[in-house]
Amino acid sequence: MTSDPLGDFCDSGLPEFLQGSWENAKTILKLNGISRHPTDEQKYVVISLSQPIVHTIHVKPTGAIACGKECHRFKTHRICAHAISVAKTLDILDFLISHYNPNIGQAVLSAMPKESGKKPGQQTRKRKSQSARDTTGWDDIEQAQPHNDSSYYSVVFV
Repeated sequence: MTSDPLGDFCDSGLPEFLQGSWENAKTILKLNGISRHPTDEQKYVVISLSQPIVHTIHVKPTGAIACGKECHRFKTHRICAHAISVAKTLDILDFLISHYNPNIGQAVLSAMPKESGKKPGQQTRKRKSQSARDTTGWDDIEQAQPHNDSSYYSVVFV
């Protein structure tokens, strides 16, 4: 591999917030951190630079690429360093970039603090417990028979 396997980020056309993923994809390619999945021909395993795990990349027949559930960047932005590096290896990087449509709203929400929009010192709302109630013994209570007052009254039309 060459010293710069992906080329310059500015030439990619991707949004600026993905520059870190681009650089991480270069590192993955330099380390030869991609290999075929042992049991599925449509999947690849890619090393993680931040955790001691491997990410599973699924390459669909249409050319779409999906990273595994544990990849936070892919969950929030639908693209990650793992997907970029596999696309480069399979020579479909141009396809991946041309079909990438950034979700700006999700990008803003993922970078926004949880306390935004709250007054200083305002606590977060405490939710009620979602656990099931214990209703054992509720059926044992005898129901009082309703008293029928209709026998004490008679209806008269005037």
